[in-house]
Amino acid sequence: ARRMRLAASLLRKSLGSQQQAVPLPDGAAWKPQWVAADDQLLGEALLLISSSSLATDELSAEEFEELVDYFKAKQAHRSQDEIKRRMTVLEAAFGGGRQDFDAFRQGGAPG
Repeated sequence: ARRMRLAASLLRKSLGSQQQAVPLPDGAAWKPQWVAADDQLLGEALLLISSSSLATDELSAEEFEELVDYFKAKQAHRSQDEIKRRMTVLEAAFGGGRQDFDAFRQGGAPG
């Protein structure tokens, strides 16, 4: 859990956020662990498919395939089910709107 907090802290710093942020939801129990770098890849992938929402119901099957392909291209192999599950956790923490997505991308506090 300490490594997760450190990784989330580094992610926030790398994204240039100056605000105090609520940590990203913990992915330590996942097999393999879901780490802050995975969240960064997810944010990048969503931007590449022109999505600005963590809501899974707004994505088509093809868009989910593109997310999986992006993870593969970055040597971070995650299944479509894992990505959907993480997006659901993130949407619950941050919300599904554009500002919520921006807060997630910046490592900022949800809400």
